[in-house]
Amino acid sequence: MRIYSLIAKFYPDPARLFLPFLALVFLLDSGGCAGLSSRMKVRTVEADLGSYRGVVLVSGMNGCENLSLDQDSLRLYVTDLHGYIHLINGPSRSELKLVKSKMIAGELALGVGAGPDGSLYVAASEKNWMKQGGAVYRVDRDLEKAEKLTNNLPGINGLTFDRSGNLYLATSNMSFLWPRGAIYLLKINSDGKFTPPELWAGGRKIVNGMYFSGKENRLYFSETLSGVYRVDPGSGQAEKVFAKAKTMDFFDDLCQDQAGNLWVADPGSGSLKKYVSGTGELVRFKIRGIGQVSSCRIRIENGEEIIYLTELKQQPNKMLFGKFDGRGVFSMPLAELERVNK
Repeated sequence: MRIYSLIAKFYPDPARLFLPFLALVFLLDSGGCAGLSSRMKVRTVEADLGSYRGVVLVSGMNGCENLSLDQDSLRLYVTDLHGYIHLINGPSRSELKLVKSKMIAGELALGVGAGPDGSLYVAASEKNWMKQGGAVYRVDRDLEKAEKLTNNLPGINGLTFDRSGNLYLATSNMSFLWPRGAIYLLKINSDGKFTPPELWAGGRKIVNGMYFSGKENRLYFSETLSGVYRVDPGSGQAEKVFAKAKTMDFFDDLCQDQAGNLWVADPGSGSLKKYVSGTGELVRFKIRGIGQVSSCRIRIENGEEIIYLTELKQQPNKMLFGKFDGRGVFSMPLAELERVNK
């Protein structure tokens, strides 16, 4: 997934030496096989991309990372690991196209979300993200200006907003042997300005994807090697929602559909995972024709749920090596995944 690829990008020789130890590290981090979820019912659905109707690909971008969907129009914004944020728009979903791209800080562009003021907020780095970290930038919706809001934080990654407009930010040290991560909070004041980042949830591991469920008033986040967690913003207490179903299981960005099901990108196995609400069931969708999925988001269009997926790399099993050559953003009706699933 993207973290292994970034290690290889910045430290190619150590990454190759590290490769033989990856399996051991995954076992150690998850507590070995004992850390697996034995009560989960797991199904795998494999199908060619052509089996799904209504698939749209917006190309012209490479190494796409995270998504932010405008809820009042067909606009969407996509970050990539070459440092850009992209604006996509069109009169219909089938006519969506790349409209504009902007370099944010100079290196990587990661988490992205729309703030209470309508602006976009992007986690991005200027250089050497692995050592120096990155910051939060405010970007206008037409991608004209980018303003740095915070100092650098280590391993900055996903971000999201709660109902009140407070911003939550994922960070970690990216260490597989001794993983440490945290979630930072930027509170919004009455004047619309944010407070400096303050530690909100420490003692985590490699915190990755972030999603706030307005339906439940809960913050969901993923830890790359561990699972998916849910937090009550009031108490700050985290509970594990889903753990690994197998040793080589990975967790990237995530979202929720109208029925309360969680959808999680798993670029390590080239799959999209659905955790069925209230049942403990996991369905893996392996779509032949889509590579490593990094992020997923869902919105209602003409009364229909549409899922959007970013492709980080074209080959689904190139975790450590290979270029960030993903072709762009795929979308399809969520009902199509359910139809092929039957």
